[in-house]
Amino acid sequence: MRLARVSRAPSGASRARARRRRRTEMPRARSSVRDDRVELHDAGVSIDALPWGRDVRDDALARSIESVDADDANGTSALFYVARPLERESRGVVVVVHTALGAWETFTTTCADALASLGYDAIVPDLYGTRKCVWDVETKRRIRGGTENRAAFGAKAVIKCVKAFRSKTGETKPYAAIGFCLGGQVCLDLVRGFGASDEIEDVRAVASFHGVLDAPELEGGSVARDAKVRIFHGSKDPFSSPSSVHACLDDLKRRGADDVVLYEYEGCMHAFTRPEKVRPEDLETGFAYDAEAAETSWRECVRMLEETFRN
Repeated sequence: MRLARVSRAPSGASRARARRRRRTEMPRARSSVRDDRVELHDAGVSIDALPWGRDVRDDALARSIESVDADDANGTSALFYVARPLERESRGVVVVVHTALGAWETFTTTCADALASLGYDAIVPDLYGTRKCVWDVETKRRIRGGTENRAAFGAKAVIKCVKAFRSKTGETKPYAAIGFCLGGQVCLDLVRGFGASDEIEDVRAVASFHGVLDAPELEGGSVARDAKVRIFHGSKDPFSSPSSVHACLDDLKRRGADDVVLYEYEGCMHAFTRPEKVRPEDLETGFAYDAEAAETSWRECVRMLEETFRN
């Protein structure tokens, strides 16, 4: 268990770095796949401004939307977004787990696009099964259910999506998972064994970006002891108190996770990877973009994946 405290550059330097990055000329993707079955939300931020913006290349990937051959919580066929590398063999499968808003937003789908451009099969499961983003708090609570439904809503649904992808493609390579906010919590639950399945092997690596950190009083199955676990957390995130962070780390250690690293970004708040979180009302509720933390955490995640799928 390791802790890496990351001191941030002054905010002005952070913004300057973001401006320099946006001026870099590279092939860009303008949008994700269009499909009448889903309603894609765009927060109004250019892809260039996202942490992975410079990794997305239209000429390097193919996009599609596939279905899981099972009913979701709403009684409809759940869909998932797929981005695959072109003209090269996949290095492995990476699941991108969405925020509390839902799967169908360009923030999430372009992250999958970036991973495909880097040579990975990337899939985005729709945990809500609504085929659009969910804004209503009560609707989110109803679909997610209580603590007793946590594994079924999250980790087990991810496993189901991986199985569906493998069934449709014949792909058998190992998988990793990265997630944001709610998705970060789900990724850690995969390590805890909440989605354990005899039909696929353990997750090889997970990354949690400003995830909800806690110590659930739930018993898991087989813990992914050898999985790389990277937690990217803002020290001022109001949704995960210092005591919750410590409890989360202790829980992972107790369950047997051996390779856990916490990157704590000094002064950063929740959603530090999201460039649109700069309004006064965002700051008042604990959300704040930080260009430097966004970029460095993404690069550490990419490095983790490279190390995981090196062989």
